[in-house]
Amino acid sequence: MSLPLTSTGGGNFDINREVAFSVKAAVEKRFGADSVFLFNPAVLEADLDKGTGADYMLMWTTVMEGPDGLGDFDFAYFVGPQDFARYFGFDGNNDGAKLDAYFDKRVKDNPAFEKAVQGGLTKATFRRYYLVRASAVVSRGAHDEWNIIRMLNDRRRADAKLGTGAQIAVLFDGRPISPSAIEAGVSDGYVGKCAP
Repeated sequence: MSLPLTSTGGGNFDINREVAFSVKAAVEKRFGADSVFLFNPAVLEADLDKGTGADYMLMWTTVMEGPDGLGDFDFAYFVGPQDFARYFGFDGNNDGAKLDAYFDKRVKDNPAFEKAVQGGLTKATFRRYYLVRASAVVSRGAHDEWNIIRMLNDRRRADAKLGTGAQIAVLFDGRPISPSAIEAGVSDGYVGKCAP
């Protein structure tokens, strides 16, 4: 799974972490927990003590490539706006008001969120982020992960034993991606920023 975890741009780390757990549960329910396991990057075991985004992506690249450099997984799931909407209970009817009410309640009930607000998180930036931006699209790490999967699929297509039929499937917001999108790269996130 790939999604933004940082608090950049009006997001909130704790909320994004909760979304990650809800997406994992929804995807495993959809496909069957006996059929798929979706790795959640928000689990504590995936954290690097005092690591940067670049350090995390270096570790994650190694995991994604696997022992043979061809990837050792069947599909990648990029979290999209509908995944966030499901978490907030949006139904397409005045979702901005629902988000404002969520913000107000969370400030009252969650000391860590209240601290984030005191640190500069505003209702306006929060609303803008979670209404229209929240998805893997705004994640630097997700950009790198997309490019890694594209590279792994290039390798798989070129491998005589694997070929086109063995490509890693890619889903965004719960839907399969078209072949042309799977083969297109996106801008870099953290690539080249790891300290030696």
